[in-house]
Amino acid sequence: MARDKMMDPVAIAQAQQMREQQEVTTAFQKGITALRDFIAPSSIELQSSYFRLGTRLARTYYVYGYPRQLYTGWMSSMVNLDEIIDISIFIYPVESQVVLENLRKKVTQLEAGIQIDAEKGRVRDPGKQAAILDAEEMRDKLQVGEERFFRFGFYFTVYASSQEELEFVAHKVESMLGQQLVYSKPASAQQEQGMNSTIPQFVDQLQIRRNMSTGAISTSFPFTSADLSQDNGILYGINMHNSGLVIFDRFSLENGNSVVFAKSGAGKSFTVKLEALRSMMMGTEIFIIDPENEYERMCDAVAGAYVRLSLNSTTRINPFDLPRVIDAEDADNALRSNLITLHGLLRLMMGGAAAQMTGGAGMAMPAPPVI
Repeated sequence: MARDKMMDPVAIAQAQQMREQQEVTTAFQKGITALRDFIAPSSIELQSSYFRLGTRLARTYYVYGYPRQLYTGWMSSMVNLDEIIDISIFIYPVESQVVLENLRKKVTQLEAGIQIDAEKGRVRDPGKQAAILDAEEMRDKLQVGEERFFRFGFYFTVYASSQEELEFVAHKVESMLGQQLVYSKPASAQQEQGMNSTIPQFVDQLQIRRNMSTGAISTSFPFTSADLSQDNGILYGINMHNSGLVIFDRFSLENGNSVVFAKSGAGKSFTVKLEALRSMMMGTEIFIIDPENEYERMCDAVAGAYVRLSLNSTTRINPFDLPRVIDAEDADNALRSNLITLHGLLRLMMGGAAAQMTGGAGMAMPAPPVI
């Protein structure tokens, strides 16, 4: 009789687990760190109604009830709330034919229920009438392709530093949603699954979903925060209220001037340099007056022209030099603009003498100064 050389599956699994444990132990002893070691919390403690990440407390909620009609931006109050909240939205498409068949069965059941109530002399139930109207309307829209059907899951996790603060924040969020007839519950005894469902790894372990159409899904668009953001502009920072990006183009305003105020060492020079570099990426011309040679290295890094102005410098500025004109039609405008600029320069340099020199008829202009 031939001996069976196949190993037991349990023994194979145990051997694989032992090898993995040995690899982890070896990596720990060598002090090897990976990316997950930097982003992972120091500890995780799971309870039935909350969990602790390091020194922070958290609790995951799921939404189970929605009103008959959802209005656009119903989630904006929650998104703009000045609290630390993780929100996860899961949307699963459903085949229209499956939904049509289920709606047909549902309408049949509701009509049968209304007929039974009428035969027994019961008072008319307006809820059943509204459900029939909604189902028939949805059937019509699905049939012509105007709407599609989805399964919608909405979970959120609130964070706090203490148990009292956690209860306060949770009550605030629940009350805010309850005012719009959106009802939520904590994921009791499922806080681990709730935590995994709200961290950014696209895993729905709670699987608590609600049927919604395309119109209802569109009202749940989460990016409705009132941020200072434009289509064209540079990144200035992060909104401290909702962690949104502040993207702004100040030169698009009627007056694009700005002033930077801060205490010593707060980062004024760094902010101005960073704004200049980011503005250059958008095609903005940057001119900086640098009396203390702070921007010379940055100018060299971006292949800019650093002009030294002094009596001993070999570089000169000729105010009488005409600008280079690309289009011949703009030559007259360029000459006129340069004459106006030159006139203003002479007025600043010579004071009242400029008015006398240009005001008298037939008076000769002196030779231009060398600058």
